[in-house]
Parts: sequence; C-alpha cells; structure tokens
Amino acid sequence: MLRTERNAQGFDTKEWPTYAPVALAAIGDFPDTIMDRSVVIAMKRQASRERLKPFRQKDARCISEPIVEKLQQLQEPLIEALEGYEPEMPPGIVDRPADVWEPIIMIGDIAKWGWSESIREAAIKLNNARLAQEPTPSNELLTDIRAIFGTDEQKLTTDRLLSELNALIESPWGGFNQSGLDARGLARFLKPYEIRPKKIRIDDKTFQGYRREDLADTWDRYCPPVVPPQAEHPEHPEHPEQDPTRPF
Repeated sequence: MLRTERNAQGFDTKEWPTYAPVALAAIGDFPDTIMDRSVVIAMKRQASRERLKPFRQKDARCISEPIVEKLQQLQEPLIEALEGYEPEMPPGIVDRPADVWEPIIMIGDIAKWGWSESIREAAIKLNNARLAQEPTPSNELLTDIRAIFGTDEQKLTTDRLLSELNALIESPWGGFNQSGLDARGLARFLKPYEIRPKKIRIDDKTFQGYRREDLADTWDRYCPPVVPPQAEHPEHPEHPEQDPTRPF
C-alpha cells in the first residue's frame, strides 16, 4: 500500500506492507466483500455427545513458539525461493479464489510430504461449497437447467424443461408463484442473459424450447464449475522436490 506522509520538505510517498492473514468467525455470513476474499470454512454447533479439549493459551504458546522460531530462521531462504514462483492452481480455482488460495498452495508446495496434494483438494472442495451457498435465483436456475441437460441433451422443449425443473425437490421452482414455474417466468429469468426460447425440431415436430448452444456460454460464466471426479485428487508428486517446477 502506498501512503503519503508529511515531512520537513513537504510530502513523501512511502510503501507499507499491509498483507496479513486474519481468522474471523461469525454467526451467519459476513458481507460479500469479505466472503469472496476469504477461505470459507462452515462450522457447526457442538453436539451434546461431542467432547472437545478446552483451549488454553499457554498450551498453544508452548506448541507454536518452536514453530515460529523455525520459520523465522527459514524466512530469508524461503522468500528467495518463492520469488517469481507461480504454483499450478487446481481446476476451477481462478480469478479471486486463485488470489486467495495461491499463498496457501505455495506454502504447501514448500512443506512437501502430502501437503501440496491436501491443500489443492481442500481448495476445490471449500471453493465449491462456497459457490453452492445461497446462490441467486437466476444462478440456481441456470445450474438446475445445466443438470437437466446433462451431457447428452442438445435441445429440450419448454414443457419438458419446466416439468423437470418443477419436480426438483430441493429447488424452489415447484412452489414458484404457487403453481410452479411457467414458460413466462422461465423466459423472464433468462432474458438478462439474452437467452430466449426458440423453435426446435424433435422427431419431425416443431416445439418451443431451448438449445444447449445458446446456454453453454452463460453456464460457463455464471454457474459453479463442474469438476471432473479425477480433478478432486490431482496428480502431484509425493515428494515435490523431485519436480523441477517446485521451488523445493
């Protein structure tokens, strides 16, 4: 951060390091400006059957102080090794989530011994969980439509799409406007994305419906990424020092 300060000659601009990781906890969510810049870990209230060891600051200090001392000793060589290092990011971790996770993944690559793989797996799962929390109605609708199209359907009639949307138990469409989502409501939700129903041919008959090719770009932009099963356990060497792309 650059800050202007007054001095004897007038003003001077000084650079101040302002980055520091901070742990925050709350009942409910923080504002979006904080949530989308954070690693979000959902917590649950302690159950009556669960017994947790009480936290004692003196015990934590005894455990942490040797770790802090060791990190301080390694600080300079670690900074030199990480300068200019760009880690391989997990699938789906892009843009702001990539900014959030990159320092943690870099630490995992240095730590070795499984941390590199574990942190990447955690990044995928936690980021997907964050995206799935309370999506906007439009995003939820787009995601449900994508699921109904699946991997094979290229076009669906409006009637079939509405029937399957309204049958989704965990989605709100069946109770939309009391009688369920109708063609007008569906078109209204999709209009801001410039998606409109078109005449489609199925079994030599003409219907009003929607085509995958008209939806694909919007899915890619506004829906949570579909992570292939193998991407949840990305292939990384067990010993990162054997990988020439790793700093250690």
